[in-house]
Amino acid sequence: MSKKLYKVIWCDDQHEKMKGFKMQAKEEGIELVCFKSSEGIKELKANFLIYDGVLLDAKFFETENDATGTESLKALSNAKEEILKLPKVFKPFVLTGQAKLYNDDTFNLLFPNYYRKGIEGDIIQLFADIKREADKQVETQIKHDHESVFQLFASGYLPDEVMGQLVQLLKTPIPRTRFELKSFLVNIRSIHESCLHGLAEIGVIPNLDAPKGDIFRHLSGNKVKDSASSQYVSTTEEFQNDAIENLQKWLYYTCGKYLHVLKDENYNGYVISGYAVESLRSGILELLLWFKQVYKENTQE
Repeated sequence: MSKKLYKVIWCDDQHEKMKGFKMQAKEEGIELVCFKSSEGIKELKANFLIYDGVLLDAKFFETENDATGTESLKALSNAKEEILKLPKVFKPFVLTGQAKLYNDDTFNLLFPNYYRKGIEGDIIQLFADIKREADKQVETQIKHDHESVFQLFASGYLPDEVMGQLVQLLKTPIPRTRFELKSFLVNIRSIHESCLHGLAEIGVIPNLDAPKGDIFRHLSGNKVKDSASSQYVSTTEEFQNDAIENLQKWLYYTCGKYLHVLKDENYNGYVISGYAVESLRSGILELLLWFKQVYKENTQE
């Protein structure tokens, strides 16, 4: 079984000097997204769905370009307040090397559970506690339940924005209203388009502006019927089999059709049921696994 992965925001003005700590975190399956300032909290607020935890220094900068000596406890206090406002619950962890704070009554009252830099026992406990708290989160559970899919984001094959869309898609109940269905289908369509954009960026798809039917045929090897054998044969490199081609069409054209009809408030015709919607959600997961394989095979040195 592969190691569970965790994505954690870290605000510490000294993080660039702590390569050993970063390596320890990586060995524990923790990806630290590092900031020297409160800019990290802005990132967390913008993309809270994709993060599993928050780690803060006792003192850090307000902005990334602040001068040394301007770091303060105010940034920590403000960060805690902002984290509490988020729609997702995070327990902020504090890792500090400020020895004079260890016996500070006010600091200990506000942050009774902190961890000391350079103390191996504290570091080991910190990593264990971060993972234990993260494992309580629905979003983290989703990522671990679909680990083989979410690995593609850790590998950098698609941007974090798409990861957030996928987490939202997987935590959303099957739609019950037309508005909910439209939002659900928009999310699937957006993730699908991101896959095609990703393949265009590495040259697998030569022309992203071509009609989708042409793109799907290209991915299948631009097959033509051989007169001698009466079989369809590829004329260019084949990136997908018939099953994936059919899946691409099912996702693209089904989402497209119902996004179109849902724009008409007076439409009273057939609208897909929850069974089809669930199959679309499962289908995009299957497509992401295919995308991961094709992307990896076509970017290896």
